[in-house]
Amino acid sequence: MLKKSLCAISLIASMQAHAALTLLGQFPGGIGGIAGCGFDAGTDSVWAYGSFNAQINSYTRTGVANGSAVFPGETANDVDLEFAREGFTLGATALPPHTLLVENGETGASDVYAVNKTTGAVLAHLVTGFGVNHVVGIAYHPIRNTIFLLADKLDTINPSRVAEINPVTGAVLNIFPTTGFSINFGDIEVDPTTGNLLIVSSEEATVRVMSPTGTTVANLPYPSGVNSISGIGLDELRGEAFLSGVGGTIYRVGGFNVAGSGISGTISLESFLPSISGRTVDFAVYNAGGVLVATASDSIDAAGAYSFAFSGPDGTYSVIADANGTFLKRKMSVAVSGGNGVANFSMTNGDSVPDGVIDLSDYTAVVVAFNALPSSGNWNPDADVNADGVVDLTDYTVIVTNFNKVDDIP
Repeated sequence: MLKKSLCAISLIASMQAHAALTLLGQFPGGIGGIAGCGFDAGTDSVWAYGSFNAQINSYTRTGVANGSAVFPGETANDVDLEFAREGFTLGATALPPHTLLVENGETGASDVYAVNKTTGAVLAHLVTGFGVNHVVGIAYHPIRNTIFLLADKLDTINPSRVAEINPVTGAVLNIFPTTGFSINFGDIEVDPTTGNLLIVSSEEATVRVMSPTGTTVANLPYPSGVNSISGIGLDELRGEAFLSGVGGTIYRVGGFNVAGSGISGTISLESFLPSISGRTVDFAVYNAGGVLVATASDSIDAAGAYSFAFSGPDGTYSVIADANGTFLKRKMSVAVSGGNGVANFSMTNGDSVPDGVIDLSDYTAVVVAFNALPSSGNWNPDADVNADGVVDLTDYTVIVTNFNKVDDIP
């Protein structure tokens, strides 16, 4: 079956005004024709699926391969990938934030799989009531708590049409056409700030913006050198998008005016001497009821700056930062207002036996390794809590100062 190459979009963009889109870079997927891709804000990774391949591949922002997962169901090229920023229920299964969704529209009605992106295990499977062999796009709508699907022009019942789906039952709630916008290879996503849909097709030269009920809002031209686009995955916090072309190239495009929620700030590592540039910090976001609503990771720069996307509504959240190693987890209360929140963390050092509490076991680890160098038989890098290459009185003092301190909890 002649088909498409698409790239899922997890897009938050302001529809009130748009700067010109600009091409910032590109890289080859290296997996043949790309049949689906998406951007995972939780791991800052781009995921792509080559037509009829047995696995889904993951890349860094610059295109370096960094992982893979087994493709669920029959191999296909009517496929889309999506990463829901928040937890929701698919079928009867409650899913955590940043779950990989795989839409397979190759045969019959569209199938939606929730996949563990580490193991490839299928977490949930929903058979929808939409499509006849030709569904090419999926997007989770966080405002309406529904799923939107996109059929291409070859669907014999609903050609070039959008369907809104109940994510629990798979029932069709509404269908409308992409009038004047033909879908071949294609994709659909949601701007969770405005609720508008963003649609791409390999036969068109723009991103079509539509309301969730089918009214055309805008058409956003692609930059020069970008064409035959099958999909888009937005890094909303940076205002950049990853667009896949049908030939297998993934383009990085800037100029998206983003109005979605993001949390940013700085990480200060107490009593730590080496450069912190590139260190990965993990984040967990909890709502006022203590429910986990998002997870993310970011590599901090030399000044400790971090940022990650967050699409929850304005309000007060608890954010837990985990710098790993010998640092305790720390919590900050963050007010997200106007789409953004700021939290500056000071990370407590001294958990040389990483169990979430600085106690006698950490003191003992320093005593056992006291005066040790990396060449010593009793060297323990975790006991060298300030990372200066020797276990000495400085490390002992850090532990004594922070004795009995524990991980923060939500």
